Order: sequence, then C-alpha cells, then structure tokens
Amino acid sequence: MNVYLLIDANNICHRSYYVLGSLSYDGKPTGVIFGFMRSLLALQRRFPGAKPVFCWDSGRSKRKEIDPRYKANRTKSLNGESDTLFSQMNEIRAFLPQLGYRNNFWQEGYEADDVIASLAGDLKGKFVFIISSDSDLLQLLRPKHAIWNVHSRKMTTECHFKQNWYGLSPMMWPDIKAMAGCKTDNIPGIPGIGPKTALTILKEFGSVEEIYKKLTPGHKLAPKLLTFKDQALLSKKLALIIKNAPIEADLNNLIYTPPSKE
Repeated sequence: MNVYLLIDANNICHRSYYVLGSLSYDGKPTGVIFGFMRSLLALQRRFPGAKPVFCWDSGRSKRKEIDPRYKANRTKSLNGESDTLFSQMNEIRAFLPQLGYRNNFWQEGYEADDVIASLAGDLKGKFVFIISSDSDLLQLLRPKHAIWNVHSRKMTTECHFKQNWYGLSPMMWPDIKAMAGCKTDNIPGIPGIGPKTALTILKEFGSVEEIYKKLTPGHKLAPKLLTFKDQALLSKKLALIIKNAPIEADLNNLIYTPPSKE
C-alpha cells in the first residue's frame, strides 16, 4: 500500500529554530538542522516505507500581493535573527537530495501549504499524511488524508475535525478564520467575533459568501457583519489555500533513493 508524507518543511524548520535555535557546533548554528533531521528520523520510525515529499515556501507569497500585512508579524518575531534560520534552511534543501530525498518541491509565489494542497489534490483516494502543526492545513482533511503533528505526536483526521467543530466540514475552515481572524498569519477577520460565534453564524448561513447573500438588516449581528464585509471577504482569500499551484511532479515515482556508499 502506497502511503505519502507531504511534509511542511518550513513548519518543521521554524519549530526547530524556536526550540533548538541556540545549538551550535564549532561556532556555527546547527539547531534548525539538528531539529529537522531529528523530526525526519521520527517520521521514518512512525511511517516506515512511506514516500516522503518535502514542500517549501518560496521567497514570496501571492497573499502578500493581496494584503501586504499578511504574516507581517512573523517577520518581526524573528528579532533580526532570520539569517540564522534561513541559512540553515538553505543547507537542508541542498543536502536532502544528497541523502536520497529527491522529492523537494517549491514554486515561486506560493507557500508550502499551497504546494501541499496541490500535490494532495493529485493524490485523491490514496493514503496521505500531511506533516505539520499549521492549523491552516485543516482545510485539506479528507477521508484518507490526515494531519500528523510531529512535535505533539497527534493525529487529526476528518472525523476528529467534525467532532470538534460540531459537524462542520474541514473545507469550511477558511470561513472560520475569515470571521474569527488569525493572529499567527495576521488575518484580520471581524473584530469581536471568535471561533464559537463564527461557527454559529456559518451553521446558519453556510459560508462567508452566503452570509452576504442571505443576511437581513434585522439580524442581530447585521451591523457588525455589514461594517466589516470587505474585511471578512479579504480574510477568506488570505485563509484559503491554493490548490492549483503549477507543481511538476511524477506522483507515481516519489521514492526514496539511498545515497551511494562509494
């Protein structure tokens, strides 16, 4: 049985940086590399025989073109130490093929989430584990597509999501974020509306777009929803993962090739 691991490589690198960023060897920072390889070994033990596919952010995101404020807070949080992080990420991308991991994908203008979504779309009906702690990827949950958090060792399935969100489809996750916002990604949402209220509204109307087709002036939340209509629709665009990034990959030949011993 073919099992695919769609690995959010940037996510693992960032988590490694914040946990192990102080590690160094001979004066050279190594925490990100060490953390990444430790996570990779853990994945090999947890999913023996699975086909690993590494998905990376490009240097820019199309979402920044929609709203320059998108993820602006993340840049600030690095406190000027981004060179330490990104130099190690570049090293990892360079040596993975030398270790036999040749399935590395990124596309200019797209984030790792978009690459994962685009590849997952081509793997419908196959067993896929998305490796990430990024909640954005919850919208990709399907009957055979689950999310494994390598840090917490927690599995999230479509069934788990529906249980936690009272039957809401994972595909509606961008609508939750469009209304409740997301501090991590600097998505504004609608002020004063949290996830629980967003869920109640979406259960009533169906989606952010449907809200503004069906909303009547007499609804108790109409003033707030109408005031922030443009912001809610913008937030939905930012939260929605792109599923048609132009990734060229032979999904029938995603194999690990051990490095030569010579």
